[in-house]
Amino acid sequence: MNRTLLLILVDFLLLTLLALTQWDRIDETGEPGSTVSRSPGEAVYLPGDQDLVEVLRLSLEDEQAARESLRDELEALSNQLEGRDETLAEREARLARMQRELEERSREMQQLDERYGQTRQELEALSENLARVREEAAQSQTQSRMLQEELARRREEAARLEQNLEQVASQREEAERRARELDVQVRVAEEERRFLRENVDVLRQEVVVVRQEKERIQEQAGRLAEGVTRLAETSDDLRREIRSNVPINANTLFQRFLDNRIDATMEARRTVFLGSGVRNRDLRTILVTDGEDVFAIFHLEATPLSLRDQAADWTTLRGQLARQGVEADISGIAFLARDPRVVVVRLEQPVINAFGVQLFPTALEPFKFPEAVLINAGGGYYGEVEFRLDPDTPNYVRMQSRIFNRLFGEFSPSTGDLVFSKTGELLGIMINREYCVLIDNFIAAARLEFGENLSGTGDTLSRMRSRLGRLPQRLQ
Repeated sequence: MNRTLLLILVDFLLLTLLALTQWDRIDETGEPGSTVSRSPGEAVYLPGDQDLVEVLRLSLEDEQAARESLRDELEALSNQLEGRDETLAEREARLARMQRELEERSREMQQLDERYGQTRQELEALSENLARVREEAAQSQTQSRMLQEELARRREEAARLEQNLEQVASQREEAERRARELDVQVRVAEEERRFLRENVDVLRQEVVVVRQEKERIQEQAGRLAEGVTRLAETSDDLRREIRSNVPINANTLFQRFLDNRIDATMEARRTVFLGSGVRNRDLRTILVTDGEDVFAIFHLEATPLSLRDQAADWTTLRGQLARQGVEADISGIAFLARDPRVVVVRLEQPVINAFGVQLFPTALEPFKFPEAVLINAGGGYYGEVEFRLDPDTPNYVRMQSRIFNRLFGEFSPSTGDLVFSKTGELLGIMINREYCVLIDNFIAAARLEFGENLSGTGDTLSRMRSRLGRLPQRLQ
């Protein structure tokens, strides 16, 4: 309880006690019932009055001390209030400054939002330009490959022409040598004419005949050179035409496939709550080329990766190619733009030389024969399969299904089988049991690097899944 309030209560109780006391009945001894005579105006002090006065005096002193303490406290509170008023003014000023700064920051944020919108529009425009540039680059790359092949053919023709020119030059030198001999003979004849004037007409006729013979020899040499050139060109064209039109036996092509296979192993790891987060795959493939680069080709479902999984990140991806003791690590795989289920691994020339295998080129004329040779990637079966063009899917061909014949031991095309033309060139790879994607270039839609502590693999697989989802349903 407050000390001041306590003093007030004590004062009130004392005053009440004084008011209720009957002083006229108290005698000098202080006993009730006794009376004391006193003259008017004379103060009478009873024995208990001194104590009461002393208590009242002490109470008054305590009250004065409490009032002084209250006065000091009020002064302290006034000082605190003045300090708080000053602090409040400073805070209000600081708040005003902060509000002004906030308004400035708001204006700056608005300007930044406007600049962000402009930058985003510019980025979208740049993305559209980049897509167009990529399409143009893909077309340019195809045209460049065709031009390089044409340039190679022209160089071969130029080399043959140079050989023919050397032969013609040697024949021309022989003709000139004979002409010089004839000239010598003419000069001899002219010398003889001076000595044998009577035979001058005969000698002149011989000279004319010799000159005509010389002209005929030169004409024959020119015709011979042209004939040799035409014969060389015709024979080379015939050789190419025969090679491109003579189909290879399926057994021979399968044996070539077996002799040039490459072994591959791939491992993928990630953290999972249940089950195993490790996938290992053993694969076999071949090396294909577009005339410039060399690739090992796989169907994605044969690898540890898949577009059917959820887009979770793989933290570790490893791979290795091997053949007869020669090994090479896989640095990454590329998803082809033609179909994201087809992935390739690009090889450098030293690794290709170390493997020492025959390369399978892509087919320049894939529709020359109505049949193709289909070989299982694992080498389990092979055979000839008819295919048909589908106008709704220009980059794919439809394989003939042999469901009933399969019951009698014949095979049916399955996902991941390699398809070759009858001339031994790679036509494509089966993306399901019915359709084969034609591979005439190796333009990549995305690349997935191999290594440890990877991130972003799930996003790449998700983008490839979206790309697959845009294909017609029968191709999925």
